[in-house]
Amino acid sequence: MFLTLGNLAADPRAGLLFPVWETGRTLQLTGRARTEFGEDGSRTVRFTVEEAVEALHPGRLLWSTPEYSPANLPVPAPVPAPGSAAAPDHRGRTTT
Repeated sequence: MFLTLGNLAADPRAGLLFPVWETGRTLQLTGRARTEFGEDGSRTVRFTVEEAVEALHPGRLLWSTPEYSPANLPVPAPVPAPGSAAAPDHRGRTTT
């Protein structure tokens, strides 16, 4: 992540791509990004959209819904409040 933040400081041009896996449609956003550093050490990236392109019929590009890599470490689920149901983790699994 540090290299990406440094790259944005040198060249703020950025793009985001949002695919709709089931249909192949895409939304591409281009613009400028900047990193804001908080006093507590937090970092926030602000993205200003300059152009949006929606591809309704991308032709032969169709994808299946991605799956998480088994090499990724599981994200710990938030600790549920006493008496509430357990929350699922990022893979939809409920831990007890």
